[in-house]
Amino acid sequence: MLIITQSTDQAMSALQCTTLAMGWVGLAGLILTCGIAWLVAEQIFKPIRQVQQVAQEISTKNLTEHVPVNGKDDIAAVATTFNYMLDRLQAIDDTQQRFIDDAGHELRTPITIVRGHLELLSDDPAERAATLRLVDSELARMGRIVSCLLVLARSKQPNFVNPAEAELVELMLDIEAKV
Repeated sequence: MLIITQSTDQAMSALQCTTLAMGWVGLAGLILTCGIAWLVAEQIFKPIRQVQQVAQEISTKNLTEHVPVNGKDDIAAVATTFNYMLDRLQAIDDTQQRFIDDAGHELRTPITIVRGHLELLSDDPAERAATLRLVDSELARMGRIVSCLLVLARSKQPNFVNPAEAELVELMLDIEAKV
């Protein structure tokens, strides 16, 4: 029987050094990959953050902010759509403001006429009757304006218009009578 022994300390030491080196290289590679992924993600999410920032800066009175559009990718398409939506909201807001101004003017006019004539109301029965007729017609005008505003407010409801069949001749005669 022959027994041969050989020391494996040197091989184990080399194996441990190799394993340790591979661990450090792997860790460095993981850190480097995470850093690069973070930088790439920053570049990818930068336009999304711009959309979010503009959306946070927008108020009901300031719809003029727009998202900068760079490139032709999906994020640029979202930014373009967002800007288009802001333009439509601004147009709606402008229209609404004009409508409110016009409605206010239309309602103030009859009130001013009524107030002025009532302040100058004389004791003469003929003038008093004429003033009361004028006041009544202006109040009726104001009532029609308010009724129109209520109809306009209800017009946004889905069942506001109910289409129905009608006889054309009867419809035209009815319109002619009203005209």
